Amino acid sequence: MEAIQRHSGIEVVGDVPWGTHFCQFYETNQDLIDILVPYFHEGLKGNEFCIWVTSEPLQVDEAKAALQVAVPDLDQYIEKDQIEILDYDQWYTRSGQFSADEVLQGWVDKLNSALERGYEGLRLTGNTFWLEHANWADFTKYEETVNNVIGRYHMLAVCTYSLQKCDAMEILDVLANHQFALVKRGKWEIVESGHHKRIEQALRDSEIRYRDLVDSAPDAIIVHRGGDVLYANQAALELYGATSFEQLASHNVMKLVHQDDIRKTTERWKMVMDGQKVPLREARIIRLDGQEVPVEVGLSPIEYEGHRAIQAIIRDVSDRKQAEEALQLSEKKIPSTCSGC
Repeated sequence: MEAIQRHSGIEVVGDVPWGTHFCQFYETNQDLIDILVPYFHEGLKGNEFCIWVTSEPLQVDEAKAALQVAVPDLDQYIEKDQIEILDYDQWYTRSGQFSADEVLQGWVDKLNSALERGYEGLRLTGNTFWLEHANWADFTKYEETVNNVIGRYHMLAVCTYSLQKCDAMEILDVLANHQFALVKRGKWEIVESGHHKRIEQALRDSEIRYRDLVDSAPDAIIVHRGGDVLYANQAALELYGATSFEQLASHNVMKLVHQDDIRKTTERWKMVMDGQKVPLREARIIRLDGQEVPVEVGLSPIEYEGHRAIQAIIRDVSDRKQAEEALQLSEKKIPSTCSGC
């Protein structure tokens, strides 16, 4: 089962899942326009919140003018605050110097605000031409952190690097911290990171073993990201009353949570995405036929198809609940033999 795909707008890249973090090596203004204009055009069409952080050689006014050619009603998108086009010193060095924590938290805050306003996610880019060699090590660690955590979020990110400012070792640093790079060799091509290829193969191998193990598990097991179902075993299909994976995956898991349990469920999901496990807790789910089912749910973080996701183990406790209710009812019916009670 594939993760939800987004249109990148870039012909050579095609569709990508949320959490994709890649880079572009460029030489000219036109190189940036070739990639970033269709990238943001697609994001605006897809109801995404967009942030374009510019630097030399393509400044804010030039970026806006280039995008307006593809998006004639760009001013309307700006007016309704669906896109921001900023100079680097309005984002990367707002406090006078680069702070990785401040920048990373800024992206998360922008995403949360966008989701609250009804947008699908955050599409962003940042040009690194402003970056000085003295800041390179800190920025490299920042990019590594972004690459490690972006899979948790509804974000797409492309970082642009000038070939005029990168030596061979710096290019290797950039490749290691991105899932792939775009390079122009007459036409735009994708260069995959060898580091990520090795990681992805190991994950594929582990996922095969994982699926073999859980496909036959008696408890329902679902893997999801933000409620979007990525995997469900046969027991999960039966629990929710689905006849196929596709039928279950067409429903966001949160829509199948009992209304009274939504707040607690949201809190637990956040704990898991922060790396914590949540032991079995009582809850209620709603089957596709509308029937309410008492369950116990345990949650844990999992790497799935290269991204952080939530693994939910769901145990139907209907029989136990019925037995408990029957016992309580019978105890009420038994008269007391204690005359002093």
